[in-house]
Order: sequence, then structure tokens, then C-alpha cells
Amino acid sequence: MALVFGPWNNTEYYINAGYGFHSNDARGTVTTINPDPRPGTRPLCTAPEVGACTGDAITPVNPLVRAEGYEIGLRTSWIPSLQSTLTIWRLDIASELIFSGDAGTTNPSRPSRRQGIEWGNNWKPLDWLLIDADFSFSDAHYTDFDPAGSFIPGAIQQAASVGANFQGNTNWSGEIRVRYFGPRPLIEDNSVHSESTTMVNMQLGYKLSKQLRATLDILNLLDSGTSDIDYYYASQLAGEAAPVNDIHTHPAEPRTLRLAMRLTF
Repeated sequence: MALVFGPWNNTEYYINAGYGFHSNDARGTVTTINPDPRPGTRPLCTAPEVGACTGDAITPVNPLVRAEGYEIGLRTSWIPSLQSTLTIWRLDIASELIFSGDAGTTNPSRPSRRQGIEWGNNWKPLDWLLIDADFSFSDAHYTDFDPAGSFIPGAIQQAASVGANFQGNTNWSGEIRVRYFGPRPLIEDNSVHSESTTMVNMQLGYKLSKQLRATLDILNLLDSGTSDIDYYYASQLAGEAAPVNDIHTHPAEPRTLRLAMRLTF
């Protein structure tokens, strides 16, 4: 359902509400026994939870999980050359789908509520220059009680993307963009969390002819030694007497140059 009011003074207001679904990992819909070899089989695996050990019977997951969402916001071009959107939203999900970096698979989890604010802007101060800036602040928690905690592992709380794009009457064009992801909780009680991630990418383009265009992408322009994603689980290195709980990081690619040619007919 959607309601839109206005525009008044180049501003309109809207309310959206609706039901939807997200699909679970298809493997989980047909799995009836725990295939994970890591815990071992009983009686060597002493985990009390049913389904926790290799070969234990487990219940297949539902292929579709219900979601319910609401948002209220406004869109405005009250300031000349600037278009802005401000949205307050909430999303209730019957079961979160969590990726396990250790097992390399996804696991259905507890019901959750995500809510936050998003602010998007497009500003064109000059005919050849477009600047966009998007900011997001969100809060994500499980809604049922568990002594492990209520934070959703990997849920980003702050994110931002700011970019400038130029393309005038010349053959040159270009874009530079800064992307920011804030710290993320890695376990349910938020006692362990990731560092923030900031990345700068740039692109330069030149129109060689009416049909031929060359572009140069410079990814991770500042060669930031940051991570794309982090997980927290137990692992054991050579020389360690037992598994150790620690942060496992997928590092971002180092500074990379990519040249492309595009021919249109």
C-alpha cells in the first residue's frame, strides 16, 4: 500500500506499507540431517542441542520467510538544483538468514526487527557536475529473548556513499566515490565487532570516437588496508593446542587499475 501527498512547495510526502518474503538457502529446504563434518558424530560430539552433531536429524527450513515493512518520508526539490529524500523505515522479519563464514553457508536464525533513517541527495551545481550523497543509520536486533544476546551479526549500523560525477561537452568524463561502512557486531552480545571500512574508487573516461569509448577504473585509490567483511568463529592454526575464537577477515583488494574499451554499433 502506498499513499502520496502533495506536492506542496516542490515537496511531497509518502507512506508505504507492505508484506513480502525472502527466500532461504535452497539447500536447507531439502536437508534432513546435519551434513556439517566439523562437530563430529555422537558420542564424541557431546553438544546437547538436537541437530548439533554430524548426522543428527534436523528439520528442513521454510523456503520462504515472511517480512513486514513500513516507511514514511518526503521527497523535495525545494532548494534549486538539489533533490533530497528522507525516509524513516522499519522491517520485521520472521527469521533472519545469517551467513556462516566458517561453514561457507547460510543458516536460518531468529525473528528480527530492523529500523532506521535514510537520507539521499542529488545536487547539480553546474551543468557538467553531479554530486550525490547517501547516508543510512539503522538499528537491527532479534526480537525474541536469548541469553546469547540480541544483536544481529554482520548488521551494518551506519553507511554512507558520496560521489562526484562530471561529464560536459568535452570527450572526457569521470567519477570519484567514497564508500563508508561503520563497525558491525560480529556476535550476538556485541562484545566483538569489526572495524569500520572506508574505500575510495575513481573512474576516468574518454570518448575516442562516436562508437568507441575507453575507461580507466582505479579501485581502492588510497590502497586502504581494510577489510571487505569480517567473521568471528573458532579456528586452529598450526602450533595451537586448541581452537581459538578470533576475528577472520576477508581483506579488500589492494589498489587495482582496470582499463576497458567499449565499442557500440
